[in-house]
Amino acid sequence: MKKDGNTGKNGQAPPGISQAQADYHILELIAGAIAVVALLAMMTLVFADVIGRYLFAAPIAGAYQMSCTFMVILLFAGLPVVTSQESHLTVGFTDNMFQGRKKHIQRLAVNGLSGLIMAVVCWRLWEQAGYFTIYPEVLEIVDIPIAVFCYFMSVMAGLTTVIHFGIAVRYVRQLQARARQ
Repeated sequence: MKKDGNTGKNGQAPPGISQAQADYHILELIAGAIAVVALLAMMTLVFADVIGRYLFAAPIAGAYQMSCTFMVILLFAGLPVVTSQESHLTVGFTDNMFQGRKKHIQRLAVNGLSGLIMAVVCWRLWEQAGYFTIYPEVLEIVDIPIAVFCYFMSVMAGLTTVIHFGIAVRYVRQLQARARQ
């Protein structure tokens, strides 16, 4: 997929890119932008809190709770982006063990298993968000409903699940293409 942000006429995908790939690229940009804004907000909040705490003896009320909240937003917004680029942190002790077809099978298995795990995470977060909707709880100082964050995390985990399964399908197709050769 091209990552240049160009779109075709009438909002259609440029030549050589499917509409689904173009739509996904937009979702990836939105998730990345949310992560960037969360990181910027967290850095600004911590900076202002430290200045207020040490220079004026007046820390920002709820700064710790809000920076934890920004961290959650940053992590879950970053999951789909990191997953789509397959740029997770990895341990390379098996790199020499798997080459060619075996490497494709390994990546297929890892993405399939990761997709299943993220599907469970998505489901459980959605259930928890529903609980917090019925029995509302809020962040103490800023009075924001916790359910909002649970739904956000669930949606991001769901998007990550779809990406993992999409990558797994790509490896299946590559294996099938190699088998035909």
